[in-house]
Amino acid sequence: TDLRAYDKDHITKKKKRERKIKRDRFLTTEEVLLLKDTIGLLHPDLEIFVALALSTGARLGAIHALRAKDFSDNKVTLIDEKDGDERYTGYLNPDTLKLITPLIVDKKANDQIFLLTKVSLQKRLQRVLNKLFNEGLDSTDRVNRAVVHSLRHTFASHLVMKGTPLIIVQKLLNHSELETTARYAHLAPDAGSDAVMELWI
Repeated sequence: TDLRAYDKDHITKKKKRERKIKRDRFLTTEEVLLLKDTIGLLHPDLEIFVALALSTGARLGAIHALRAKDFSDNKVTLIDEKDGDERYTGYLNPDTLKLITPLIVDKKANDQIFLLTKVSLQKRLQRVLNKLFNEGLDSTDRVNRAVVHSLRHTFASHLVMKGTPLIIVQKLLNHSELETTARYAHLAPDAGSDAVMELWI
């Protein structure tokens, strides 16, 4: 007799594969512009969060925990709560820097950046994402629904599509293993093509 039939906690390989469906949904350039236009009319925390997420690729918790002292010129020190509170560096693009600079100028070193709680920030942003990108999608569609974490995928995906080496994307996302970053490899433009064409010339 197969003892697994009596084991209520046993998970089949098929179910494990089903559970490992990755949320790789990322926003197109047009969708990013639409989100920025929409978010700018709502709570300022949402605009700042979206800008930081698209400039650093950091997770919700890492961005929400930022304090004034974490910013220096166009750099920001992030804490990866998922990886043992490891510190790493993110970079602020000009648009994000323009938003952040006046925000922190009068703050004390330990002052937080966001007024909204993490939960409130996430809920409000998810409502916007639902309205813009998820209407008509089943609530259980984990592959195609845009969620807050999709901003991290958007950051990584667009870097790879622009030809950024995976090893650099790995560093920017603070992935401990390159294998995790390799999920974006299929987005690279003609990956390896130029190298192969010039191999024996």
